[in-house]
Amino acid sequence: MTDTPVPIPVVVGVTGHRAIDPGSIAAVSKAVRDILSQLKIEFGCALHVLTALAEGADQLVAEIAEELCISVIAVLPMPLGLYRTRIASAHLDKFDQYWGRAPLKLELPLVVGSGNTMNPDFDTLHYEQLGAFIARRSHILLALWEGPERADTTALPVQPGGTADVLRMRFDVQRVLPVHHRSKLFERAGSPLDAPHADPVLQIVTPRDHTGRQPPAFAGWTPPAGACFVLTDWSGMGRTQLASPSEFAETINGRAQNAFKQIKIANEHITRLPVTDQNTFSKQLSYLNTGGLHDIEGTPLAHLKALQAGVDTCAAGFQRRLLGYFGGKPPWEVVKLTLRSWVTPGPKARPGMLFAFTAGVPLAVLLFELNAVGHPHAEWKQAALLMAYLLLFGGMLYWHQRSEHHECQSHFQDYRALAEALRVQLFWAAAGLPIAASDNYLRKQAGELGWIEFALRGPALWGTALALRNPSPSRNIVITGWLADQRKYFIGADRRSGRAVEEQRAANRLKDAANGLFQLGLAIVVVLLLSLLPHFLKEWHFHWEFCVLDWLDWIHRTTIVHKSLDIGAALLFAIAAALAVSKNLRAYDAHAHNYQQMGNIFDRAMTVASGIPVPGDARHVAEHDSEFKQLIHELGREALSENAEWLMDHRDRQVEPGP
Repeated sequence: MTDTPVPIPVVVGVTGHRAIDPGSIAAVSKAVRDILSQLKIEFGCALHVLTALAEGADQLVAEIAEELCISVIAVLPMPLGLYRTRIASAHLDKFDQYWGRAPLKLELPLVVGSGNTMNPDFDTLHYEQLGAFIARRSHILLALWEGPERADTTALPVQPGGTADVLRMRFDVQRVLPVHHRSKLFERAGSPLDAPHADPVLQIVTPRDHTGRQPPAFAGWTPPAGACFVLTDWSGMGRTQLASPSEFAETINGRAQNAFKQIKIANEHITRLPVTDQNTFSKQLSYLNTGGLHDIEGTPLAHLKALQAGVDTCAAGFQRRLLGYFGGKPPWEVVKLTLRSWVTPGPKARPGMLFAFTAGVPLAVLLFELNAVGHPHAEWKQAALLMAYLLLFGGMLYWHQRSEHHECQSHFQDYRALAEALRVQLFWAAAGLPIAASDNYLRKQAGELGWIEFALRGPALWGTALALRNPSPSRNIVITGWLADQRKYFIGADRRSGRAVEEQRAANRLKDAANGLFQLGLAIVVVLLLSLLPHFLKEWHFHWEFCVLDWLDWIHRTTIVHKSLDIGAALLFAIAAALAVSKNLRAYDAHAHNYQQMGNIFDRAMTVASGIPVPGDARHVAEHDSEFKQLIHELGREALSENAEWLMDHRDRQVEPGP
């Protein structure tokens, strides 16, 4: 079991020629080594190479990756026994060695309707599936490719599953392949609504062994072997040459640059958890109930759980910085619990940045009011109060800028969204679904938040490996570890508790407190207004015998009482306004509504899942398993959708400083 956080993997997919010109191998190897070395510096242990281990380009890159201590993920287009017969005998020993040492192994499933191995389309369909898998699951596609064979790329012949075809899959995501509908890996993937992402493709010019035929002319210019280009279209005609591997990061498009930047920042947070968050990580790990799920060599289950728990811990850490350790509590309880934590042994709780803003508003008003009602000849006291007001206001601005610098709110939101997507990926795998959360993420998040979909490609490899090793859905694990757990989280096992009720209760308490303080402030203002009545009655020579008027006159004549009520009214209004702002910024009502809806969905899913018959004989196994998988697939998509909507809604709720 992996009991330490693991970074978000950055995957370099490999495609290229099987037959490389022997005279070019040294130049190509040097270019591959330079590129991988630079990427290793950039991403460290998060870097992985995804390769099919065929002779030629695949084995060349695998060899160099192992030399550089980069993990190699082996992916085969068909079962191992069949694929070994497709490897040239001279390279079979190397294949077996790389396969045996790979920390993660994937044997892609047979394509539906591909027939037997004697079918002439059998290999074509499976290599096409492999190409689509590498194109969709890699963050960087490394193409050891000779290039187009003529300038007229519109009539360029493309071998299905070949290097040029993989490049076209990479750039033209709107192109729906037949294999998308016939492979278990790409259910509901490949839609015309998907916009081309222009994800990084790095070409290393790799001449093929043209023994017996004329080499291509490349439109009148033959680049040297080992030359590096960043491709901008699948034909290879649009490209930018790299003078050195270090130029790669500056040459790729802005979307990819931002995605890699966010992944690097996330990995720094995940792998450098504060000591105070280590206990949180252990708890998050224990919450993922997958006991009994079959996990073998390569430990994809342990890897997925450690990654999800690490990201969730980071989200919780930034949430505490923003909302404090008692995010669901009203301000007065936050103060009480914070003080209690500081007088008892153990970790010390902090109220959070938002609480500081909420508390700063009435404090600033108090200081200003004390100055306003102060003695006119106590200049030094007035100066001290105004200076304290300015210092408090400046401190709140500084804290606000500091929170923006650390991007606490953005990190909390992004990591929470990423953690929930990883939870879906984990339980999809437990249900025997080898699909990727990255293929099912909302399109409306492809802009500002597209890095989350980009980051999910790597974990999908471990999810696919786990699902392929457990093709039959682990019903009890999915129902108890995900459906029941999420229902309990959202609405409670009794449908009367959970986060929905907590958030609604917090919203009501803040609303009642704000209303009560506002009404009390109004009452004080009325008392101050009435305290002027005896003064006017005296001017009108009106004499009274009522003790209430005497009491009001005493309030007006007693300076300390009058000033205290004046300050109290202003302070109560400020506190009421701060509580109302805090309620809106924390979005308690929106949370309660969303949690109630999701709780109802998971409750319904539990009812449906429990009603799907457990197969009693072999004739109904496939039918009932398929029904269960379809349910879990739909539920996962709903969870991704809900989380995306939550994230987009909170992007408009920035924490603002007080006055």
